[in-house]
Amino acid sequence: MNEQTKAVQQMQDYILTHIAEEITLADLAHAASFSPWYAHRLFRELTGVSPAEYIRKLRLTEAAKRLKSEKCRITELAMEAGWVMPDIAAEALYTGMVTDSGRFRYDSVSAGTFRRAAYLMQNKIDTTAIFGELYADDLSSVQLRASFVAKIRLYAEHIAYIYTTYEEFLATGETAFNISRGMVGTMSDLRGIDIWANFTETVDGVLCELRSSRYNINPIAVKYGGGGHAKASGATLKSREEAMAMLEDLEALIQKENEA
Repeated sequence: MNEQTKAVQQMQDYILTHIAEEITLADLAHAASFSPWYAHRLFRELTGVSPAEYIRKLRLTEAAKRLKSEKCRITELAMEAGWVMPDIAAEALYTGMVTDSGRFRYDSVSAGTFRRAAYLMQNKIDTTAIFGELYADDLSSVQLRASFVAKIRLYAEHIAYIYTTYEEFLATGETAFNISRGMVGTMSDLRGIDIWANFTETVDGVLCELRSSRYNINPIAVKYGGGGHAKASGATLKSREEAMAMLEDLEALIQKENEA
């Protein structure tokens, strides 16, 4: 192996070792023990591509391998691989990040979440338009939600709930999904409330949506034949009496957690 070939091999080895980091021409020149100008020229002559293009292709290859073999975030891969992202793609990913993170309020939000958001916002993203499309309501929707806010009741000290009878549900003219899933969020920002439940009577039973900002309510949902996640679960109950029994279980859950 002659001196020039060895120098290019050293640059390729350096790139592979530092692929996740910022790599400059000065770094490669130091690895090859040549001047930056000559290192760049030599690399292109022997590989057919510039160092920058070689790094870009290698990062794309590594990203493709990770997408195939790991559960990873597209935005994170784009950051690592140095992808040039179209504005429309960045906006779509940012919108998904906003909704998945509850407007950056969920427990899963971390410094990494904000780094990825900052990366996407280097593109032309109209955040005002995004939030307007996601969260702006017409008057009828606001009035409907207000009627459900008026129905909020407290159970024990840290539990809120809404109970909608079948007649009340029919009077709204809305779907069971819009009332059950759509109205549970009316209780999410109440000070001092750690668990909230929305009960809706339907022909199929009493739909229950459970949410919590602090406790794992999933075991309670499972007890009643439902499921979901630690802080967002649901179940279909048989009666109002069973709904009240679920509230008792939720109160017991809070007491048990606080005693632990």
